Amino acid sequence: MSDQVTRATDLTGTLVLKHDRLFLLSDAFGDLKTDERGLGLYTGDTRVLSRLELRIDGLRPLVLRTGTGAGYACTIQMTNPDLARNPLEKGDRTAMLARQSLGIVRERRVSDGGLDDRVRVHNYTMHPERCVLTLALDADFADIFEVRGVRREARGERAPALVDADVVSFEYRGLDGRVRRTRVQVSEPPTRTEAVVDPARPDAETGVVLAFEWVVPPAGDRTLGVRVMSQVDDPEPSAARRSSALAAPPPSDAEAAHRAWHGTSTSVTSSHAGAERAFRRSMADLRLLIDPGPGEGERYIAAGIPWYDTLFGRDSIITSLQLLSIRPQLASDTLSVLARLQATTADDWRDAEPGKILHELRTGEMALANEIPHTPYYGSVDSTPLFLVLLSEYERWTADMTLVDRLWPVALAALEWIDRYGDRDGDGFVEYLRRSGKGLINQGWKDSADAIRWADGTLAEGPIALAEVQGYVYLARRGMARLARRRGETDLGNRLDAAATSLRTRFEAAFWLDGPGTYAVALDGDKRPVDSVTSNAGHVLWSGIASADRATPDAATQKGTDKIKGRGHRTH
Repeated sequence: MSDQVTRATDLTGTLVLKHDRLFLLSDAFGDLKTDERGLGLYTGDTRVLSRLELRIDGLRPLVLRTGTGAGYACTIQMTNPDLARNPLEKGDRTAMLARQSLGIVRERRVSDGGLDDRVRVHNYTMHPERCVLTLALDADFADIFEVRGVRREARGERAPALVDADVVSFEYRGLDGRVRRTRVQVSEPPTRTEAVVDPARPDAETGVVLAFEWVVPPAGDRTLGVRVMSQVDDPEPSAARRSSALAAPPPSDAEAAHRAWHGTSTSVTSSHAGAERAFRRSMADLRLLIDPGPGEGERYIAAGIPWYDTLFGRDSIITSLQLLSIRPQLASDTLSVLARLQATTADDWRDAEPGKILHELRTGEMALANEIPHTPYYGSVDSTPLFLVLLSEYERWTADMTLVDRLWPVALAALEWIDRYGDRDGDGFVEYLRRSGKGLINQGWKDSADAIRWADGTLAEGPIALAEVQGYVYLARRGMARLARRRGETDLGNRLDAAATSLRTRFEAAFWLDGPGTYAVALDGDKRPVDSVTSNAGHVLWSGIASADRATPDAATQKGTDKIKGRGHRTH
């Protein structure tokens, strides 16, 4: 979808919290503001809360320290700036409340129940202090593609915000016919409320401000609890749910999920404390990427937070491959959900063909209203062979032939796609050319519109046969040949091995570049090797398709000083 995004969002300094499909992007103060940075609370590819700004006497608190914990909870420690006071109100004392007189702690967590944000104000002076705490709220229900910059011709209808005692309600009826609701419940009714009006459209409200006028006792504190819950086409929360929503939360489902994740994954111990901390933090970060699948009981690992928090064929498969020694269950989960969503018919709008494994699945308004083809979208040339690679490698690590047998019809359909649809012109190579008007121009792992270029910078014209994709197909056939023999299907195994050997011979003849000593990034639509030197050839080495006498010079090219940088391997 990168071709459709017209601007990027800067996430520098952003705090990210996540559990399952709910994630929060806030600034360092814990605030959400509707701006170009895309801050907000998201679920189901929708921004369900776009504004959550905390002020004390109209001013923003000063941040002292932030701790993000395990990624689903954080604590932000703040204090007050200098606050002006009415001299008559203060008697003989100073007309200014000095900074750092009040401690302000913001504790928040995300879980299945929504977002909990608790604000505690502690008075460090020896006399009561008055303060006005304000909370500005809004929910724009923007689709995540809108937030990333896609322009829409029309949007659905937002209802005015409603304030009922301790609950603020936002509602939006989308062009997909679904009603999305966000409820913000506070632990005490506000002293006063104020509707916020868009200056450009005086008839349009853009949220509400809740004001809480407090007297904080000396050496005492006051606490405001905020709970945010979102729903799609659901009725109002029940009275019982509302009354108990802000009780002191027990250990959350997020905590239990993280404990279970660590307890059932490979453990690593080391005499190097830093290495152990790094491993444990890496495992916690990976758990944040686990999402519930679209089907009952399904799970997968998402491609990334925030914009790619969804199921991607290629990304979910590669991550599962890399974690086989740490958590093979992830490969089983990923294979199962991708198999269920395998394409069974041809659909140009979604770049789908029978046997193809999806590229990206979206569940927001724009997808459900058919504004984008991601329901799911199949414009990925490599997810299908990589699916077969993962199936074979999973069995190598686990000897789980039960899963292989269950997914065998899916695997055969994927092989059929490679031969019938992937090889568009019968030359033995797998190519891509988009058919969807809103699909990806380039459908490999470099999927920006200008990704495949000649050495002089000219764009290559399709259909494009990527070098690494031929390697993936080679490795897929070898793996499937081994599994076929394990199932007693010797003839199929022999045919697949022969096809892999034939592909290697043709690949060497068509893709090798003598000058730079590496493989071409691709063949263009005229079957000419695209001569730019890229890291795609590194994938060729991983797949095993490279011949022994050319693997060494290709590896040397990949290790050149212009390729290896301080932060890793340059990808272009």
